[in-house]
Amino acid sequence: YNRILYSTDASIYQVKPYGVLLPKSVEDVQATVEMAARYRIPILPRTGGSSLAGQAINEALIIDMSRYLDRVLEVNEEERWVRVQPGIVLDELNAYLKPYGLKFGPDPASSDRAAMGGIVSNNSTGA
Repeated sequence: YNRILYSTDASIYQVKPYGVLLPKSVEDVQATVEMAARYRIPILPRTGGSSLAGQAINEALIIDMSRYLDRVLEVNEEERWVRVQPGIVLDELNAYLKPYGLKFGPDPASSDRAAMGGIVSNNSTGA
């Protein structure tokens, strides 16, 4: 995949990554993390790339979770929780949860492109 596409996010920064991986499964991610640890290659998980402060770019192997790991895995309506993959976009998640009377609380302005992996890892809150 073209590394230049991953050298920017929504910030002013530009840093070319060592490479980009688009995992199709949790096992792909696990194998990549193990390989990177063995060879001391820094990794950077990435989802929406909507960071305004540069968290989605670095000199590292980028693991882009947004392409294939973007599903709702489970909803527990009674206990009011949901289990998702990191690449699901916030607006898509909330549309999925609406029939259950549920909503994921943070409301960032980038909710149409911010994905759960970045929202959780960056402690996003919204305006």
